[in-house]
Amino acid sequence: MTPTLVLAAHGTRSEEGERTLSALAGAVRAARPRRRVELAYLEISAPLLCDVLPAVPGPVVVVPLLLAGGYHVHVDLPAVLAEHRPGALVAPPLGPHRLLTATLARRLN
Repeated sequence: MTPTLVLAAHGTRSEEGERTLSALAGAVRAARPRRRVELAYLEISAPLLCDVLPAVPGPVVVVPLLLAGGYHVHVDLPAVLAEHRPGALVAPPLGPHRLLTATLARRLN
């Protein structure tokens, strides 16, 4: 059985931010039409990761849509996985990656 990709984002109070993440999930679905893709959030936005993980059948790969290896990567995400989906595989977070930091640095100048 092909694993479901669960995109795990921080969460936001911004409607534009939620639309952007939804569009990203849609782009992943379009790129991988035979793979189930779910979008979930660690906090603030819905659906929450703690609710999505138990509802997804079969194997799961969690893809953290997080730009830095902070508290959510090292504490929150492992705690949610341990409680709700201990067998899930977890991809590395998006950052910090040199391409992301270089882009951020260019935009700050």
